[in-house]
Amino acid sequence: RVDLFLRNAIDRDWELFELKRAQKLTHTYRDIPTFKNEIFQAIQQIRNYEKLLSQEKIKKKFYEEGIEYFYPELRLVIGNKPDIPNEQWRWLKTTNENKLKIITFEDLISEMKLRYNIHTQF
Repeated sequence: RVDLFLRNAIDRDWELFELKRAQKLTHTYRDIPTFKNEIFQAIQQIRNYEKLLSQEKIKKKFYEEGIEYFYPELRLVIGNKPDIPNEQWRWLKTTNENKLKIITFEDLISEMKLRYNIHTQF
């Protein structure tokens, strides 16, 4: 059961969002920040959804319900940015993303504030 499956209003394709509760994202292993096991499990969960959504019988079922997609974009929304240097955080995210975008709750709030401020200026 997916958390959110939304249509992007700009490019008209679908995005799959997996939401996880706010939690500490990283721990240190041999002086290197790594994702905690719960984060790897969440990444695997959304990869399983990706596999299911690529099956023709699933695509057909969704199509019958008015949902037609090519390859939905995958989004994992989880936790807050860890207290590690930004360079290490960006490396950790990008090495684990691979067609999956990891977004923190802080990222979402910052983006919404920015969009709100831009929108209210006009």
